[in-house]
Amino acid sequence: MADRALVRRAVVNPWTEKITRAWHRTLEGFFECGRLLNRAKEDLKHGEYEAMVERDLPFGPRYALMLRKIAADPRLTNPNHASLLPPSPTTLYFLSRLDEVAFERAIAQGQIRADMRREQAGALVVKQQRLLRGRRAAEQNLGRGVSMWLVDPPWRPETWKPEYETLDYEDIILLGMGPDGRASSSLPGIWDLSAPCSACAIWAIDESLEAAGYCLEEWGFERLRPRLIWAKPTHGKAGPAALNQHEYLIIGVRGGATPAWRPPSVMTFPRPPGRQHSEKPPEVRDMLIRMFPDLTNRCELFARKRVDGWTGWGDQYPSSSALICAK
Repeated sequence: MADRALVRRAVVNPWTEKITRAWHRTLEGFFECGRLLNRAKEDLKHGEYEAMVERDLPFGPRYALMLRKIAADPRLTNPNHASLLPPSPTTLYFLSRLDEVAFERAIAQGQIRADMRREQAGALVVKQQRLLRGRRAAEQNLGRGVSMWLVDPPWRPETWKPEYETLDYEDIILLGMGPDGRASSSLPGIWDLSAPCSACAIWAIDESLEAAGYCLEEWGFERLRPRLIWAKPTHGKAGPAALNQHEYLIIGVRGGATPAWRPPSVMTFPRPPGRQHSEKPPEVRDMLIRMFPDLTNRCELFARKRVDGWTGWGDQYPSSSALICAK
């Protein structure tokens, strides 16, 4: 019926069918790019895929990840939904984050349509997260699993080469934690190992600030504002515009977790004495405990030393095999 209506309109206006066909080609182009990226990720050696995205493609890692995810979502590639989908990778990516119930409800209510804007799709995701938090908060149960994460990822900077092994953005998002600091996307990750009511604090530099926020969202946490800034007493490396004297700490929550105390947005903790490269001030752990005193199953990722009250994981952590954070 929809095709016959399209033919009748095309007789009156010859542009309608041409434009609609071009729109379908655009949509299929996004899916094809995503399928090719997924195949390239599997085929290329470690590091080659990331280098290709950074150096050779007309878009960056964030856009590549969106294309990969929408191409792998069978609901979006379902031909029966083709006429309803907006030709925007960002909007499609938001739709891919909906669970089955929310997606089907949005289809039935006519919310998913070809002229849907990114903000409207994002609002559906926010609504889904709000309903989920409400259900979990109503349960009045922290549940099993890690309830407080502190993550200091080994970001791969764009403008300088660190003295330590780094991970690309996608590997950090898909991080799975095994014994003795062994990482693999096939192992349980932060999403799987988090308690229903939990919080996550992640460190970032300017180059990884946007990526850190996306990590929190992909792990199922809602970002809190404002982000915290650690003002270092001495500068580190020189950036293109200024000396780097700060790092960011972004905090996310899920399941109704709420700070019991709100610290100043600028932290002036001194650098740890005899610190290792990129080591963060230990006062931050105490600050997080004060903010979330009820979240007592705490774990620090990419940790370097044992700390009372915290479990740890990372290739520099002394024996990660005792890490217990499974539900």
